[in-house]
Amino acid sequence: MFCRQCGKELKDDSAFCPYCGIKRKEEKQQKSKEKNMRKRVIVVIAVLLVAAIILSILFIRHNMQLEEMTQAEEKLTQLLKESTDKPIVEFVYEDYDADGTYEAYAVAGKTAGAADGEKTEYYEADVFFVNDSGAQIIQESVSGKLNGVLDSNGKIYISLENITEDKTESYSYIYTVEESNPVESETSGKYHEVHQEDGKILAKEDINADFVEIEISDKVNEIKNPDNNEEQKEKIHAEYQTLMRDFYNDPQKYLKLNNPSDISIENDTFAIADVNEDGIDELILSSTSGIVGEWKTIIWSYDTQKESVYEYNVVYPYEVEFYENNIMLSKYGYNRTNGDMYPFEIYEFNKAENKYVVIFLVYNSVKEYCEAMNEDFPEEYDKDNDGVVYCFSKVNENYEVEYADNNEYERRIAEYISDDKRINIEYKKITSGNIENITKSQS
Repeated sequence: MFCRQCGKELKDDSAFCPYCGIKRKEEKQQKSKEKNMRKRVIVVIAVLLVAAIILSILFIRHNMQLEEMTQAEEKLTQLLKESTDKPIVEFVYEDYDADGTYEAYAVAGKTAGAADGEKTEYYEADVFFVNDSGAQIIQESVSGKLNGVLDSNGKIYISLENITEDKTESYSYIYTVEESNPVESETSGKYHEVHQEDGKILAKEDINADFVEIEISDKVNEIKNPDNNEEQKEKIHAEYQTLMRDFYNDPQKYLKLNNPSDISIENDTFAIADVNEDGIDELILSSTSGIVGEWKTIIWSYDTQKESVYEYNVVYPYEVEFYENNIMLSKYGYNRTNGDMYPFEIYEFNKAENKYVVIFLVYNSVKEYCEAMNEDFPEEYDKDNDGVVYCFSKVNENYEVEYADNNEYERRIAEYISDDKRINIEYKKITSGNIENITKSQS
């Protein structure tokens, strides 16, 4: 055994070193201190290594995000340049709808400094929405400035201050993105100089008033696609004309009747109208060929990216009505209860699925009929005691039914349809003459 202090050899039973005088106990304490010190050093090194690894991962992820953003900016900028010859004035790209992809709102036009006391940043400019599918104009020939990006309730918006044509005042137009489509907040066009400062959304209620704090409405309105201009519309109608010519020559190809000899298109009709309010006209064909169960309405639309016609709904039975709030009503041609109401289905246009999806089958239950047919009548729901209960059947695997008396029925129906929201559509007989007039009278 050796002394840890001076290195001299010691006897095993020595209480202290005869050369340097250090006690064995102190030596042990020294050893313990050195051992603890080594442990601390190891822990510190381990912590530093973990921190270095975490920082490296964060650094790599940050660089990947920057690279992804740069690539997105370059792609969206290129798509915009392919759609306009005007210089790009503003270009604000964000993941507006938090779906992992970037979209941009951009302004392309002329720029100028202050003129006549105004701080106009751009004029004779077009406002674009750009995503991976391309660029579309949402405003044309405007003057104004960019107020900035807004972050309200976890949603990202852009605020553009556009000046009225008489140049007496300006209003803030507020846009965001939902399901990859450009939308406009209901707050849009109501305030002046809407911007964000220190986390607060500030605006002027009057152009000469002081700034006040406001809230951005999360209710939005769809921006109609202005690509459906006259040239585009003529192209779409020409495609529909080609389809109708083919239908006229071979209706079975589209109607698919069990017995082709039942085809009789003399009373069939068609129309062209924008029924789902997406800025693109649809082709609607209503047919009573075949037996009653084969009567149908077929709806086609046009894909502006693929430049082709596609079918997105076949509705049974054939008689349908369309409403401004993306609602479609499909009427049945018979009434098993012998009441004064024919059953109908209520559809709503589903943007994600790109088609009308049925919400309810609506019909009535008449007490007199139920008693005659030995069927149960939902007496407890007949609150007005008129012998009629209305049924809202969800079209799912269980066909769950919700019952309502007359007042509740009218209230619920009013949520979906009303005469003032109905889209008036001009149907025409399917004749060779009407088909040839498609590109003339409906362009």
